[in-house]
Amino acid sequence: MHKLTDAQRNFAEENHNMIQDFLFYNHLDRADYYDVVALGYLEAVQDYDEDSRTRQYKFETIASRKMCDCLFKHWRYNGRLKRKAYLVSLDGTVYEDSGLTLSETIVAKSVKCEDLVFQRLMIEEAMVHMTEKEKKVVQMKAAGFTGPEIGTACGVTTSGVYGRLYRMRKRLNRVFSAQESEVYAYT
Repeated sequence: MHKLTDAQRNFAEENHNMIQDFLFYNHLDRADYYDVVALGYLEAVQDYDEDSRTRQYKFETIASRKMCDCLFKHWRYNGRLKRKAYLVSLDGTVYEDSGLTLSETIVAKSVKCEDLVFQRLMIEEAMVHMTEKEKKVVQMKAAGFTGPEIGTACGVTTSGVYGRLYRMRKRLNRVFSAQESEVYAYT
């Protein structure tokens, strides 16, 4: 979307009531969804003015579709688990009357302290063989971000993100297989 022309701005002002009608018809709170729906409405204004194929339909149809699309994108974006995460402190009580902290109630099944230390050492060893860009990609991927989101944050394409992950995996496999063969050579 780009800046509206004067004609587009006038057209948008003349038909502005469509946003209110859309919110009312779909039982959406104005305070929560006005901005989301208005963005779709403005996209519809631009498309209707600039693309002659859209003029074969009523503007109301184009606007309604664009507003629905923006609403869907908004719900999908905000519905991801990483954005709805509920943070819990390990030091906070599980139940108000129990007096137990969350860390006291979690039982690590079949996880030995040595295993945790070994995993930590493997992660640190892997991080040594990664570039700074790869570290950032891996950290964001581990945090639950998608490829396109990581690409936007790192300033690369989505395929560039997946390419970095692929090359990093190949390099780490070579490094760890070489280290494994060295261990067997010494035994």
